[in-house]
Amino acid sequence: MRRLEATPALAFFDIDGTLTWAREGEADIDAAPTDAVRLALENFVARGNLAVLCTGRPLCNVPSALKTLPFAGMVTLAGGHVELDGEVVRDVGMPSDVVELLVSCCEQARVPAYFESSNRGVVLSWPGVFSLFDTFGEFSERVGIEELRGVLAGIDVGKVVFDSEHIELLTTMAPAISERCSVCNIGDGLYEVTVPGITKFDGMRAVWSTLRERGVRIGTVYGFGDSENDWSMLSAVDVAVAMGNALPAVRASADYVTDPVWDDGVATALEAFGLV
Repeated sequence: MRRLEATPALAFFDIDGTLTWAREGEADIDAAPTDAVRLALENFVARGNLAVLCTGRPLCNVPSALKTLPFAGMVTLAGGHVELDGEVVRDVGMPSDVVELLVSCCEQARVPAYFESSNRGVVLSWPGVFSLFDTFGEFSERVGIEELRGVLAGIDVGKVVFDSEHIELLTTMAPAISERCSVCNIGDGLYEVTVPGITKFDGMRAVWSTLRERGVRIGTVYGFGDSENDWSMLSAVDVAVAMGNALPAVRASADYVTDPVWDDGVATALEAFGLV
């Protein structure tokens, strides 16, 4: 049965592991949803509902295939940067002393890392030190420690990504990282480091606030995700949807578990809720 409401539904969609996944030989920046998911999103919006991307990725790394879909807005950089109908409604970064703490720890332990702002991503690399970032083709801008400091002087860092091999080393070496930062397992051997106030929930609040200011009334709110950095989003919505490939803890806390991303999970859920 098709669901009809006087007010539109609002749905937030994670990207990696939710709308797209890493296919062999394909760069993350080229990732695209399946045809079934693309059609379901188009039908969801055509029925008067609102779809918003809600991703840890910086805006500059949102796949072009997703930018062609009718999303009303984008929560990017793990909630640090938000755009609605092309208007920037939130853009915040990590405190400079926290960024310097992370840089100093990376220098001391020779740890690779990926520093992200809304419009730029920079990999700190070390000669002879392998990291997962070496396998990601879209991370083309690689710098050493001195060049990194120069780059960071001109951007607002919203989050930093480490691989699993190094995150425990850093948090053990510098307890202040755990005290001042939020550390999330985002899957595929990667961990995302942000600060309180930069979460997907904070980005969602910017969307809600802007919609209220514009006089837009919203009905049921849905969230679709798969990893730890989706918890703040999934805990804030009316209906939390976990992908079949989601981390066990995410599936356990969801209201509904759909099929895996590679089996059109988003389309399956939207159809089950009568939204397409």
